Amino acid sequence: MDSDLLSAMQLRADPAGRLACADALALSTALGVAPFQVGVVADAAQIKIVRCELGLFGPRRLDDGDDEGDTELVRRRLDALASTDLPCATAWDIARELGVPVLSVGRAATVLNLHICQCQLGCF
Repeated sequence: MDSDLLSAMQLRADPAGRLACADALALSTALGVAPFQVGVVADAAQIKIVRCELGLFGPRRLDDGDDEGDTELVRRRLDALASTDLPCATAWDIARELGVPVLSVGRAATVLNLHICQCQLGCF
């Protein structure tokens, strides 16, 4: 197990051993490791990934908030997809491309009956 990664994860995790999705992905970038490796180390250390930024699990629910403008913009972008599967990394890329919250992409994907898959951290 990567001791630097594990130490960084333990510092960011809450007292119950939970690490937010956004924090896990930020650690991946900061330490130059693949997001999936963060997930592997989290599993081995029994650190639970919580608060999915796409709204798939945790308190950030897909039906919270009001960002209809963002959702419509994302909806138009997602309509161009050739598949009904939307990998997590692609969802993040679309959010960056459009300058909208990742949660807006999750909401639009749900409205369009797209299946968000291939979590970068290995959660789903």
